[in-house]
Amino acid sequence: MLAAVQAALNQALTASKPTLTVSPEKTSYDNGDKVTVTLDCPTDGAEIYYTVDNSNTLTGSTLSDPTKTGTKYTGPFEVSIDNIAGGKVYVRAAANKDGKWSGIVRKDLTFAKGVKENAFVVDGTNYQSWSDAVAAVNAANGGTIVLNDDVQLTEEDKLPDVACTIRSADGETKYKLSGSPLTLNGDLTLKNITYSVSRIYANGHDLTIANDVATAWSFTDYSLYAGSTVDSTAAGTQHISVQAGNFAVIASGRGSTTHKADVDVAVGGSAEVELAGAYMGAKLDGNVTFHVADGVKLNQFLGEQSGDSITGNLTLQINGTPTLKSYNPTYKASVNKDSFGTLDLTYADANFITANRDKFTGFATVKPTA
Repeated sequence: MLAAVQAALNQALTASKPTLTVSPEKTSYDNGDKVTVTLDCPTDGAEIYYTVDNSNTLTGSTLSDPTKTGTKYTGPFEVSIDNIAGGKVYVRAAANKDGKWSGIVRKDLTFAKGVKENAFVVDGTNYQSWSDAVAAVNAANGGTIVLNDDVQLTEEDKLPDVACTIRSADGETKYKLSGSPLTLNGDLTLKNITYSVSRIYANGHDLTIANDVATAWSFTDYSLYAGSTVDSTAAGTQHISVQAGNFAVIASGRGSTTHKADVDVAVGGSAEVELAGAYMGAKLDGNVTFHVADGVKLNQFLGEQSGDSITGNLTLQINGTPTLKSYNPTYKASVNKDSFGTLDLTYADANFITANRDKFTGFATVKPTA
């Protein structure tokens, strides 16, 4: 009797939406990766149909419909990008039983750009693999990775464990460095590149953005954190130098973390920046000093943001005549305390002081006093 009822229900009901799993499961894939797709449906007797679209060959913005042009699923299958430019693969699937279709399930897979054979050069040797180039720098206990191509790093790509410079080849285009957020394992200098990485976590190491770096246009800020996404420590005074590009520079880590360090941030050249002593919810256990040079565009300053804290001293030193934001400017020592830190205008231009002194609020000490 129960079996008959179940059979009647199966006949009447629309098939359940299939499940779609991929292996390996990643946020993004290397260009040459192959990904296995597995489909399943809990409805007895249902058949699954699927489609695969590639962003490099897709016409228009409409994806294929598995209920109309789908291939019948008979078992796990592999997909890849098959294009050195990278892109996306879109997998969609639906189940059918007795002419009734389920809803459509979808999975988008992102593949990084591939690189040419001599994409990386370390000490005169060419490498096509980022990991091989990093291994060469590690083996030499430091060095330079020269880029001969645009590079898109994935979440699995790691930076060297030793001090390293990444730059474009002499006389070449500023090649683009893009991809997933990066965490430093040693001091890092970026030179003569086009920067397009959402976040760098310096993780207690020194970080230098040289004066010939350009930042690619982006909807969101490029953020440089002195700390990390976990608790971090600097061995000595940690130095962050930004001499070009458009960045948000934060002297703490991100999230509910503690960064134990004295942090010295120097901003100069043609840089355009927003500066913060500690990010929301994070703690900087140490002192932080910001040096803002003549000609810099300073769009915002917040010593302490909501819910974060700096246990040591905060100093903002202005030199010459930086450019301040012309509308709704925020230059505040703390949102948590009525007064905090030091604003040092000793080396600022007299006209800058007259025009802008009152825009800086909440500092416990202002130099000079008048």
